[in-house]
This record gives sequence, structure tokens and C-alpha cells, in this order.
Amino acid sequence: MNTERMAELSDIYGVQDFGQTISTVKIDIVCSDPRTEVPAFASRWDLNSQIVMMKGPGGGWPLVRFTGDTNQIFQMLDHYDNGGV
Repeated sequence: MNTERMAELSDIYGVQDFGQTISTVKIDIVCSDPRTEVPAFASRWDLNSQIVMMKGPGGGWPLVRFTGDTNQIFQMLDHYDNGGV
């Protein structure tokens, strides 16, 4: 992924620690069963996940914190930003 796309995703999703080895991002994620779908989604990119609140600020979907390798965070965000869950 090029640095322009990483910067764009960082601006959209507020990635913390951009440029470091480990990054964190919080997003509200669309899913029907957060307790099973969120960990499965995170594991696809070898990320850790934590449900911050079950009804997030974006309309009721869970707010989830993802933490892990910066490159994997951006791969996940690129997938998510293009409509993938």
C-alpha cells in the first residue's frame, strides 16, 4: 500500500501512532454478532480487538479498538473502507 493511501486512511479513521510498528484505531463496525464476528474479523489481519462500547457513536454499531502491526491495520482499513467486513 502506498503512503498516500495510508495517510488518507489515517485521516479518515484516526489511526494512532501512525509511522510506528504498532498502531491502534477505533471504528464502529457493522456486524450482527459482535462477540464472534469482531474477533474473527480482527484475526484475518492478526490484530487484537476490544469492543469499547456495544452502541457506538456511528448509529448504534459497536465501537471496536483494533491494535497491531501498523501495516496490518492499514490493510484491514483498506478492506473495510472498500465495503468489506
